[in-house]
Amino acid sequence: MKSPPRSRPPKLRLQHLLNQSAKDLAAYLEHILPAVFDDWWQTGVMSKLSYQQQQRTSPSGLTSLSGFGSCDSPSGTEWELV
Repeated sequence: MKSPPRSRPPKLRLQHLLNQSAKDLAAYLEHILPAVFDDWWQTGVMSKLSYQQQQRTSPSGLTSLSGFGSCDSPSGTEWELV
């Protein structure tokens, strides 16, 4: 008798779902924010970041929400929106 296929551990599935949700949310916000704010990047994004996050964002030239997912901070930790 064949054993059932092993699925990924719950932690990995949850991580995948969270990553996909973040990508989908970034795509949605990049679509909707320009209609909400004249200067959506500054008003809707940059002004919401902590001082340290703003400092890390400026040198990297980050100009899209999807860039946050692929960009690590200089210290090697992931971005965390507050």
